[in-house]
Amino acid sequence: MGSGRLTAEVRDLFLGPNYAHVATLMLDGSPHTVPVWIDLDDHDRVVFYKEDGSVGLRNLKRDPRLAISITAVQNPYRSALVRGHVLELRGEPAACEWLTAQAVSYTGRPYPEPLPGPGTLVVVQADHVSHHDSAGMRHDPPARRPA
Repeated sequence: MGSGRLTAEVRDLFLGPNYAHVATLMLDGSPHTVPVWIDLDDHDRVVFYKEDGSVGLRNLKRDPRLAISITAVQNPYRSALVRGHVLELRGEPAACEWLTAQAVSYTGRPYPEPLPGPGTLVVVQADHVSHHDSAGMRHDPPARRPA
């Protein structure tokens, strides 16, 4: 799929406790990427939290383009890629409320005190979405990779 529409398979990845990697652009055009907790808002837009002093948020304020990759934690052969742009930046208290709720979703526990804030909830408009599922692949790695 090459449109900006999220299919059910892609929505499932973003609604599960899966880690995503967000890539932003540094001033010199080089990529900067970080893992994040991620979700969808009530309008099926991708959302994630960034601390206000973070490199990634500074990059997005200067250049709103980004890419997000996500894989299913239980089956990393299911994945999606979203290229898009920042639609909205939501400050406190929305950012802290979102982070607190996600902590329970991801860890089963409240976020440990003190919270990292102040923060910003980044709302993304997807411009291009693709989904990949390697049917038949099974994730059952050995304890150690062979040398």
